[in-house]
Amino acid sequence: MNKVFYFSGTGNSYCIAKTITGALDECEMIPINYYYNEDKVKVDADTIGIVFPVYFYNAPKAVKDFFKKLKIKDDTYVYLIATMGDTSGNAVANGISILKRQGIHVNAGFEVALPNNSIVFSTKPEKIDKLMEAGEDTIKNIIESIKTRVNNKLSKNYLYNPIGFIVKSHCINNLGFKKMKVDKERCTSCGLCEKICPMNNIQVEGEKISFDNKCEMCFACIHRCPQKAIGYKKMKMDKDYQIVNPNVDVKDMMWR
Repeated sequence: MNKVFYFSGTGNSYCIAKTITGALDECEMIPINYYYNEDKVKVDADTIGIVFPVYFYNAPKAVKDFFKKLKIKDDTYVYLIATMGDTSGNAVANGISILKRQGIHVNAGFEVALPNNSIVFSTKPEKIDKLMEAGEDTIKNIIESIKTRVNNKLSKNYLYNPIGFIVKSHCINNLGFKKMKVDKERCTSCGLCEKICPMNNIQVEGEKISFDNKCEMCFACIHRCPQKAIGYKKMKMDKDYQIVNPNVDVKDMMWR
């Protein structure tokens, strides 16, 4: 049995996890949000893949928390895949370090460049198709590497950690990335944002939408809102900013 765990907001990591699952024999894909309330995650598998996006040159906190819970067999082949815009920073290297402290050896780390949904540094529309095509080729190569159990090493650039911390602090404290706003005139209370939030951070009760403090800044709610009614505090909501993986249906992103 092979297993692929993933964290995904707008579909890039989901798409990769699904493609790998379809290419490997007896493979199961599982969203890591199923284990948020678990103290330990024991996995019995021949290969384990963990696919996740890059936020601020690092893995999301939810993914790093999952690394710390993971318990596996000594002979399991483990690989990490980071989906990125321009660079993965230390996302994979930091993940390898965390898992090493858990006694888990990561055999391989990979990176896949796909359209960036960060809004602030989003991919220009004219570049999306080329990125998707190149990304598909990269994923094919990764699958072959997994099948042959390739071992590789990724070096860590220690400059990315402080740079990522500074950029993240600016985005949270100055731009208000974790302070979501809702345009009440646009919002129809359809409840989609609640269903697709991978952190279970949104509650819709009638016409009232509330946000908890578990936001990972994946922006699934912003990019998937059919009315473009959600944004972060300092965001301008009058432009074409939504980017989602075109190969992933919104129904695939519904957790509840």
